Amino acid sequence: MKVFNLIETDSDITIEVRGEIGGGWWNEGVTYAKVAAQLKGAVNSKKKVTVKINSLGGDVDEALAIYELLLSMGDRVTTICEGRCASAATIIAMGGHERLMSRYALFLVHKCWSGVVGNENVLEEELAAQRAINDRLAQIYIDRTGSTRETIEELMNRFNGDGVWLNVEKAMEYGFITGQMPEEVKPADSDYLKEKIKDMFKFKNHKEMKKSITTLALLCAVLACQEVEAKDNKALLDDEQLGKINDRLKELEDKVTAAESKATEAENKLAQALKDKKDAEDKANDLQKKVDEKQAIIDKTPSSATQTPGSETKTEKSFEDSWKDSDTYKEACAELGVEP
Repeated sequence: MKVFNLIETDSDITIEVRGEIGGGWWNEGVTYAKVAAQLKGAVNSKKKVTVKINSLGGDVDEALAIYELLLSMGDRVTTICEGRCASAATIIAMGGHERLMSRYALFLVHKCWSGVVGNENVLEEELAAQRAINDRLAQIYIDRTGSTRETIEELMNRFNGDGVWLNVEKAMEYGFITGQMPEEVKPADSDYLKEKIKDMFKFKNHKEMKKSITTLALLCAVLACQEVEAKDNKALLDDEQLGKINDRLKELEDKVTAAESKATEAENKLAQALKDKKDAEDKANDLQKKVDEKQAIIDKTPSSATQTPGSETKTEKSFEDSWKDSDTYKEACAELGVEP
C-alpha cells in the first residue's frame, strides 16, 4: 500500500496519507514537497480537496508545513481521520475547514519527541526547543478547537506526556473534529457466526462445551453492540466492522481464558489450604494424645503406701512422696508445664 496516494477528478482532489510523515534515505514518507506538488494546480482552482489520514505521525516540521498549505486553501479543504491519526498526523488533520472522523478511528495528541546527544548546553538548548514546539502545537489545537490552553496542555501531558487515545465522541467533544463520517454499510457473509454455532456441537467435555457457549454469548453481545442489521440471512457488515468484531471476540475469549486460569489457581490454593488444615489437626491430635498419656501417669499415683518389710529406713515415707521424687514424675510434670 502506498503511503501517499492522489485521486483527482474534474471537481475535486483526494489525497491519501497512509504512512509516516516526513522522509529520508530510510523511507518514502509523506512530505510537504509531495503534497505541494500535487496541490499546485488546485491552489488557484475551485477544486475541493479531501485529505484522508491514517498515520501514526512523524516529522513535526513537515506536518506544520502541510498544515499551513491546507489552511491557506480555506473552506475547500476537508480532512478525514481513519484508523489511527496520531502525533504529527493530527497537525495535518487540523488543516481542514471541515474535519471528519470515522466512528472506528482513534485520535492522539501528545508532547513532541526528539533524540539528542551532547553536553549540558546542548541538552538545555534541546529542552528549550521542545518547549517552544509544544507551545506552538498547543496553540494550533487551541485555535482550531476553541478549547482553553489548560484543557489542551492537560490532554497533551497525560500519561507522562505520551497523551491518550480519543474515540470519535471524545475527539468531537474537545473540538478536534467537526463531525463523524457517515457509515458505508454493505452486505457481508455471516459464515463466522455459522461456524461458531456448529462448533458448539463438537465439544469433547463439559469444560469445552461451557467455553463454546460462552464464546457464542460473547459473539451475540458484540454483534448487538455493533448495531448490525440482517437481511435475507445476511449480516450487513462492512470490512471494518467485521475486523472490529473479530478483534473484540479475540479480546473477550482471552478474558474468558484468563478467568478460567484464575479459577483453577484458586481451586488449587483452596485444596492446599484444606490439606494444611488437615495436617495441623492431625498434629494437634498427636500432641493431645501425648498430653493425655502423661496425665494418666500422674493420675495413677496412690494416696498412701506401706513400708516394705525388712526395710531399715528409720523414717517412714509414703509411696506417693517417693513417686513424686522420681525422675519419671518430674519429666511428666515438665512436659505438662506444672510444678512437681
